[in-house]
Amino acid sequence: MLTRGLSIIRWNNFPRVIDTKQMDNVGATLHTALFLAHQEEKISGNKIDTLYLMKKIIFTSLADLILSDINSGTKAYIKKLDEKIFDELYGRAYEYFLKEDAPESLKQDFKQVLSAKDKQIEDTIFLAAKKYLGFVEASTNARVFPEIYEVPLDEIKKSLVLLSTELQSLKMLLDTPEYEKYLAHIYRLSYSMRWNQYQRSTPISVMSHKVVVAYSAYVIGMIGNEKGEDNDIEDMLMRAIYHDVPEVIT
Repeated sequence: MLTRGLSIIRWNNFPRVIDTKQMDNVGATLHTALFLAHQEEKISGNKIDTLYLMKKIIFTSLADLILSDINSGTKAYIKKLDEKIFDELYGRAYEYFLKEDAPESLKQDFKQVLSAKDKQIEDTIFLAAKKYLGFVEASTNARVFPEIYEVPLDEIKKSLVLLSTELQSLKMLLDTPEYEKYLAHIYRLSYSMRWNQYQRSTPISVMSHKVVVAYSAYVIGMIGNEKGEDNDIEDMLMRAIYHDVPEVIT
């Protein structure tokens, strides 16, 4: 199923200068959210549950493997019409995965993360990371197609301004060119292709590869723990997400 994320293109009903694959967006969201979490801890002194944050980003992305890309403007319109319809739509996508043959511990963890109600700061960081990535993607394409991206770009900007009043880390990111440049270089991994000297039927970027490795590490670690091992899932996910960062340069 994860390989579907290699072919789902974001902003698919908009003209685009660049194609952003769904799995690349998930990887970039993970890096952005972890950056915001780190800064938020430094500013507030409060501990951010980064394990929950990483799992929430990965788990929620699975629904898009069923539903394909639904841009943020369409999502907002559906929610405005009837939020129950939107929740039911995604609920059915999650149910698809829960019907698969998998260890019960994985299914319970999946349910627990998606139903958590006490993770307000982490959920806000998740939303801010997604909006920031949406802004990066839309603003790039808006340079060539300004009329097409005018409305979604304006809506995303308003969302970021509002979220920056809740998250000092987001405000700092938006006000600090060096931080934006750091993340921009991380995003280059979406355009660095693996097996680049070989013919490929399905090209996969380094960024997408890291998401697949992270999910695989999570599954292996959880199964191991069920069998008596003592795997640190948070550490495993962190290592998976960051392990190929040097390839931005190399």
